[in-house]
Amino acid sequence: MNIPHDGERILDHTRQQLSALIDGELAPDEAAFLMRRLQHDDALAGCWERWQLAGELLRGRGGARLPAGFSTRVMAVVAAEAPVAPAATMRPRRWLAWSGGAIAASIALVALFVARPAGQPQAPAAAA
Repeated sequence: MNIPHDGERILDHTRQQLSALIDGELAPDEAAFLMRRLQHDDALAGCWERWQLAGELLRGRGGARLPAGFSTRVMAVVAAEAPVAPAATMRPRRWLAWSGGAIAASIALVALFVARPAGQPQAPAAAA
């Protein structure tokens, strides 16, 4: 199942307005309209939240501390999982090997005819 990406559900104009709102560059009346829309449009609100989080992370202010031993628990769960069997490798088909041999033989035969000089014309019979 494909989940639509934000760009598929939100018009570029709306995304530009959202970016301007985050940057504090949107006109007050447009900002009020967009804020009302954020209350009713889940896709737009989700985009707002992700952009806000990305901004916080880029500014170095978004780090929530993980609980003690979090990485140890994750590593234990990963180690406990059954290993995934490697994908079966495909064996070349027999006809593929035979066709390669047939092509090589054909090329050799053509090379033999091309490289071999044409027969010498026979000398005319001597008149008696």
